[in-house]
Amino acid sequence: VTVTTLNLEYASTVIACMILLIYVQRRDINLDYLTGVVNRRGIDIALNRAIADSKEKQFAAVMIDVDYFKSINDKYGHEMGDKVLRGVAGIVRDNLKEGHGFGRWGGEEFILLAPDLDENGLLKFAESIRESIEQAHFGKVNVTISIGATLARSDDDTSSFIRRADYAMYEAKETGRNKVVMY
Repeated sequence: VTVTTLNLEYASTVIACMILLIYVQRRDINLDYLTGVVNRRGIDIALNRAIADSKEKQFAAVMIDVDYFKSINDKYGHEMGDKVLRGVAGIVRDNLKEGHGFGRWGGEEFILLAPDLDENGLLKFAESIRESIEQAHFGKVNVTISIGATLARSDDDTSSFIRRADYAMYEAKETGRNKVVMY
């Protein structure tokens, strides 16, 4: 009877640990480990949901790229680059409003999904984020961002929507950086 009891206790403990591990992994699967914000997978899920709902609700995308990020890594090291990414993510997260989605798109790019903004509201919101980053202190490094912003259209799919935001962001970078461009 003692051996059976031990085996059942052992099996129960192993099963409980497996359930806990699965729970932790599922919770963290959509988080970027460096910045603590949603990762590309989580943003893709939110974006697909927003596009599906966009027939009923207006929403926008704000694509953010850290200016001269490679130079920051090259000059100050990857530890400083990581600090900049965490700092930018934190500042943007502090500016979010109820219902916004925000995550790391990849590398030094982030994306923000914002419901219920018209063109003027979107531009003001994006500009306030740009200014917050520009005014922040990252040690010896001055950090700026380039932003592309766009509103969803009724005929959008995820590719066309993101392509516009991405195009606007690259236009901001090509025309001087540290600015917001609306597509």
